[in-house]
Amino acid sequence: MNEYQTQLSHLMLFAQSIGIGFLIGLERERHNNAIAGVRTFTLIALSGSLAGYIATPDQNVGLAIVLGLLVGLSLVVAQAKSTSEESDTTTVMAGLIAFALGYSLWLGHPLLPSALAIAITAILYFREQLRQVPQQLTDKDIRSFFQFAAVAFILLPILPDTTYGPYAVFNPY
Repeated sequence: MNEYQTQLSHLMLFAQSIGIGFLIGLERERHNNAIAGVRTFTLIALSGSLAGYIATPDQNVGLAIVLGLLVGLSLVVAQAKSTSEESDTTTVMAGLIAFALGYSLWLGHPLLPSALAIAITAILYFREQLRQVPQQLTDKDIRSFFQFAAVAFILLPILPDTTYGPYAVFNPY
């Protein structure tokens, strides 16, 4: 890859980081008591991406850890100085995740952080609907969920993924 292509790929990762921060910050901006909004989340994700850019050549993650701690500390201080009676722990956690997503863009899998940012934004957006889910579930629903989870995450991984029988039509997995 020549210098121009390298710089273009780096620019795309930074642009993607800005998009991740903007997306999460846009949702947080909707709340009156949020301690951070669009600009702050964009800067948080961009700082994570900058830490990844600096750390990538020599795998020096010390700077990323220090920047992540500073971001977390500044969000906690902003929450402590907030005049709102309701704590804003969700925004602090979303900020730390935005930083981590910006950093993880530089680990070689740029699609996963974007997909996670969309999922996180959806979780933040559907706050009221998600709070109603536990009250709407019956005991039968919860038992069914645990049975499915046991089959999917305990039984399925230990089953062999090979075919058996005549014409190799039976696969336990």
